[in-house]
Amino acid sequence: MLWISSVHVVGAVVYVYMQFFPTPFFLIIAAHYIWVFIHGSPPLICLTMNATIRKDIRGAVLRTAQQVVVELASRNATVSHQQPSQQLAVISSNPRSGVTH
Repeated sequence: MLWISSVHVVGAVVYVYMQFFPTPFFLIIAAHYIWVFIHGSPPLICLTMNATIRKDIRGAVLRTAQQVVVELASRNATVSHQQPSQQLAVISSNPRSGVTH
């Protein structure tokens, strides 16, 4: 946890320095990347350290994947029992099919 605090301190010091002194371009870019890291790391820490959140995220992803598989299977079953001209009509009427008119 010391490295998290260290990144916060470095980011704060660099931003304060930038307010009072002329700052080289590379330090400005580094400060912005540090800021992104500081504000983007808490979700990653929660996802990697908290077992309950990991379990909930895993369940949500698996449920979504299962829904996609079921939807694709039902769409394929519907299309495979129709004549070719009807299959084209079903596919082209579906906004998710990617077929443009």
